[in-house]
Amino acid sequence: MDPQTFSTLTSIAVVFGQIATVVLALLLLRDYRNRSRDSFTSWIHRHGLTLAFLVSAGAVIASFVFSDVIGWPPCTLCWYQRAFMIPLAFVLGIAAWKKDRGIIPYALVLAGVGGLIALNHVWLQSGGSSLIPCPAPGPGVVSCDQRFVYEFGYLTIPVMSLTGFAFVGALLAHAQVRKS
Repeated sequence: MDPQTFSTLTSIAVVFGQIATVVLALLLLRDYRNRSRDSFTSWIHRHGLTLAFLVSAGAVIASFVFSDVIGWPPCTLCWYQRAFMIPLAFVLGIAAWKKDRGIIPYALVLAGVGGLIALNHVWLQSGGSSLIPCPAPGPGVVSCDQRFVYEFGYLTIPVMSLTGFAFVGALLAHAQVRKS
C-alpha cells in the first residue's frame, strides 16, 4: 500500500475515532447527570477495556507502519508519545484478558500524559513554541514541526496521536464508572 492511501485510510479512521470520543464524552456526562445507564453505555462499560486495548494497539501498529514500512522517521516528540502508547497497549491487553479493572486509573494516567505530549506537539506544528525541547534537525534527526501527513485540512500524525489518547481515555472512563 502506498503512503498516501495508508495516511488517507488512517485519517478516515481517526475522524471516526474523534466522533466516537465526543459521543462517549457526551454519554458519560448524560449518564453522570441521570445517575443511570442505558444498554449501549452498559455495553461500553463491560467492554471498555477490550475496546481501549484495540484502539491503543491500532495506534501502535499505525505508528510503526508510518515509520518502519513507509519510512517516515519519528521525531523526538513522536518517540515520547510512543513511550506512553506502547505500554498502554500492553497493559490494556493484559487487563482486558484478565478482566482487571484495577489498572484503569494507571492507564488513564498514561493516556493523559501521552495526550498532553501530543497536544504540545499539535501546538508546535500549529506555529506555537514547544514546551518540550525538540532537537534541531540534522543527520538522523527529524524536526518536530515537520508534517508528513496533512489530511482534511487539519489531520497530522500528532493530531492522530492525540485522538488515540483521547479515545482510549473516554473508553476507560466509561469502563471505570460504577453503576449507580
